[in-house]
Amino acid sequence: DSNRLRLEVKRKALGNDITNQQKEFFILQEGELDKQQQTLNIINAKNDKLQKQKGFFQLIRENAGGLADKLDKSGTLSKILSGNILKTLTPLRLFEIAVLGIFNAFKGLDKTTKDVAQQLGVSYHEAQGMNKEFSQIAQDSNSIFVTTQGVAKSQIELSKILGTNAMFTAEMLQTQTQLTHQLGLSAETSAEIAKLGLLTGKTSKEIASNVLGQSVAMNAANGTAITEKEILKEVAKLSSSIQLSMANNPIELAKAVQTAKQFGMELSAVDGIAGSLMDFESSITNELEAELLLGKNINLEKARQAALNNDLATVAEEIAKQAGSAADFAKMNRLQQESLAKAVGMSREDLAKTLQTQEILTKLGGQDASTKEAYNRLVKEGLSQDQIAAKLGDKKLADALHAESIQDRFNASLNKAKELFVQVANAMLPIIEPLADAVGYMASLISESTTFLKVLGSIAAVYKTLQFLGDNVYRTQVLTNAASKLGLITETQKGTIERFN
Repeated sequence: DSNRLRLEVKRKALGNDITNQQKEFFILQEGELDKQQQTLNIINAKNDKLQKQKGFFQLIRENAGGLADKLDKSGTLSKILSGNILKTLTPLRLFEIAVLGIFNAFKGLDKTTKDVAQQLGVSYHEAQGMNKEFSQIAQDSNSIFVTTQGVAKSQIELSKILGTNAMFTAEMLQTQTQLTHQLGLSAETSAEIAKLGLLTGKTSKEIASNVLGQSVAMNAANGTAITEKEILKEVAKLSSSIQLSMANNPIELAKAVQTAKQFGMELSAVDGIAGSLMDFESSITNELEAELLLGKNINLEKARQAALNNDLATVAEEIAKQAGSAADFAKMNRLQQESLAKAVGMSREDLAKTLQTQEILTKLGGQDASTKEAYNRLVKEGLSQDQIAAKLGDKKLADALHAESIQDRFNASLNKAKELFVQVANAMLPIIEPLADAVGYMASLISESTTFLKVLGSIAAVYKTLQFLGDNVYRTQVLTNAASKLGLITETQKGTIERFN
């Protein structure tokens, strides 16, 4: 190409002044370049044929560096990337890929089986049986994010957090895997959701859907924009006393958490306030003192009644109502601020933070228009708040579980594709395990036989010597042939070298 360009430049430079002799010269040069091009095409065709005859393993052995470099030096990777995959994927290479896939799947499966056995305190054979079930669960899930290894990990996580080595249901393991891998929840949070499911007789997915739906519905009804995923996390980490006080009901727990957040509080703090309101004598005294200092009426009777009934959502609502706004707080002197905070069961600093957070949430406000429209439509249809929460929750959970990036989905698809190799490896485990035992037995026999080891050492030494001689014979032959072709040695000298070899 460079030579053709040079000829063209020369031709243009000469222009109309070109002579017949120069024209003939250019024609001869172009003819020579055409011959070179034909030769190059033949070499490329031969190289394609040669590379197709080679396996991936051979290509890797022949080159050095990273895998991409190894393949690219032969032109194989370039053809794959340029879309010319048919010239690259021969039956031999497909077979090699399958062998590699099964080998890697076997290694991964063996490690997973060992981890399950160690973590759950069961035998390797029991763990092997469990792994087959995990593999079936992954197959039945119809989700690219649920794999055998992911399901096994979920079993280990749930067993560790819930303190049992019992086999969990397919639904629990699938949901645990999806919540951690797709929704990005921690293993602990997902396990707490599973715990609520066990306590209420609901599935883990139903618990997550209920909480998310209640949060979406409340956001739409109140014009707030509190993150539904955060509400789910908060519900999962609530103390057992709060959860049990609300009969482990995910909708009521979500309602309480969201109400508290809406007023700038955490539900655990509201639970502490409810406890202080139950000290009636002190609570009423603090209320009267605040009324005296502020010169206005404060009524915490409804809050006390709600605290008695463990209705923390109402406690939060009443406390917020009696505490007033950040603007009201700013107008008070220090004594008045401390007195009001004491009356509602908080410190001055905590009350100030609560009022600030409440003001920020009010100003941010707003809600997705489509969500608001969906909420209003369901209200018009006459659905109850619980029914609305259920419908919105199913959609919210589905959306949340499909919020992965293209790269995440691509990686998950590749991992899911490997499940085919896992199935094969699962079938091979019973065959390979006896072989491993046999090798171990042979190794123990060898270690007991010093004489046999010495014999092996002698054989190894002889083999190395023969290998050394063979390598030198080969090198000498190559050098002799090359020297002969270049005319550096005579036929007589060549014969002498061959006899020496």
